[in-house]
Amino acid sequence: MNLEKLSIIPLEIINDELIKQLLLKLEEIFELTTEQITWDSVTQIEKFDFKTGQRYRSTELINYFSTNIPEKTNRILFITTSDLYSPVFARYYGEAQLNGNVGIVSTFHLKENIREESHNSVILLSRLKKEVVHEVGHLFGLTHCPDPNCVMNLSGKACDIDIKSSSFCLNCSELLKNTTPTVQ
Repeated sequence: MNLEKLSIIPLEIINDELIKQLLLKLEEIFELTTEQITWDSVTQIEKFDFKTGQRYRSTELINYFSTNIPEKTNRILFITTSDLYSPVFARYYGEAQLNGNVGIVSTFHLKENIREESHNSVILLSRLKKEVVHEVGHLFGLTHCPDPNCVMNLSGKACDIDIKSSSFCLNCSELLKNTTPTVQ
């Protein structure tokens, strides 16, 4: 029986079907139990307490929830449409604790360079799935991979996300097996 549970917490209203697809992808790859929960169900703190202007202070949010994780869940992944702020990074798609229990992914920069409106949702979903798997990979101890096709490869631009696979390379798959006995 798998005791790992990951909760996705949308920070804004995000399409339920999109969240459902992310949960299914994570269950498939990491063999986790997943659920969507609300911000209000885990804390009394206001979301704007973690914002500067329109940007979430991702490191601060992650650090707070790493010591205040809700009962009956092992890991949290926040999803936001807002930009992220970190004193270390100028522009990024997400952040997660290495071998930790909290991460965040933003769709803000994932929307860049999508030229045709008809492809917008398909490309955005593909990018979002890859970034969600990438950040959860960090939670399970995976670092950035030099293989440009591996989902753990660091993406500097949105087009880099389009190039890489939504799967782990053989090396990262092996590392993941060795750190999480439930992952195949």
